[in-house]
Amino acid sequence: MYVYIQSEPGLYTVGFYAPDGRWHPESDHNNREGAAGRVSHLNGVKNNNYEPVLKSDVLPEIITLLKDLSKYGYNLAIDKEHLEYLIEKASK
Repeated sequence: MYVYIQSEPGLYTVGFYAPDGRWHPESDHNNREGAAGRVSHLNGVKNNNYEPVLKSDVLPEIITLLKDLSKYGYNLAIDKEHLEYLIEKASK
């Protein structure tokens, strides 16, 4: 089950605890509402109106970073829906 924690002031991290107690972060958000929406989405809540919120000024940097990481053999786990969202927002 996914949960969120306040990992530092003004930063909420979504993730899950493994059975051995280790924390596995999934994403960071700058407010509780964004973190809660992501948790609901990951936990399978239907129609929770979750939509990722990204600042458009950093999207080109994200796309460049993803491309650079893939050049070095990193296997990036990003689903098609979110990748298309990032590409669409970066091209605007």
